[in-house]
Amino acid sequence: MVEVNRGSEWRKWDLHIHSLYTRIEGCGSYKDVTDEKFIEKIRNEGISVVGLTNYFKFNNEDFELAKKMRDNGITTFMNLEFRLTNLNDDDKLADYHVIFSDLLSKSEIETFISNLDVTVGSAEKKINILTDEEIRNNAAISFDKIIDTINDPSLDIKDKCLTAFLSRGHGNCVCGKGREYTVYENIARKSDLILHSSDFKETLENDKDFWLGKSQKK
Repeated sequence: MVEVNRGSEWRKWDLHIHSLYTRIEGCGSYKDVTDEKFIEKIRNEGISVVGLTNYFKFNNEDFELAKKMRDNGITTFMNLEFRLTNLNDDDKLADYHVIFSDLLSKSEIETFISNLDVTVGSAEKKINILTDEEIRNNAAISFDKIIDTINDPSLDIKDKCLTAFLSRGHGNCVCGKGREYTVYENIARKSDLILHSSDFKETLENDKDFWLGKSQKK
């Protein structure tokens, strides 16, 4: 055993970075960005751990990009982002994340995904057959379905992933206007982590205070 004679270290993590091959573009764009430029940017920012994110399912290109990132010294976890069917009073949908251990194989992750049924309008479909248009527009899955599938002993994945509620930067649990209680507070309590979709200091501070119980903002 090699003895390491040093104390604690701070490492810069970002568990919510969308892959170059993400199915839904956010505020930014990856136009003309190569795998190499993507990796170079992450390294230049000093980020040592990444959650490489896509919606509902991964492409082969996602796994290939993850391998390149690991080969470049970046610890990379595959991160699935889902749109939940659970609604608040504003009829807003929440996003939810499942972050997989880097020890899981591509096959093990894809087997988990293949066991998930999602709602598309009035129909139920397997994730594997969803089109990108369905994912962008109206595919959703229940929180309970995700958790039940994670807990399925035949998949042997329960202790090899983390679940994360996506906080929207409002200093509370809701996606839209605040109210006294939301179903999201219950979902958040059953999750391992709180993730963010904002990099604005004020919204991050608002959320931090709320989740630490320092603010009662609704």
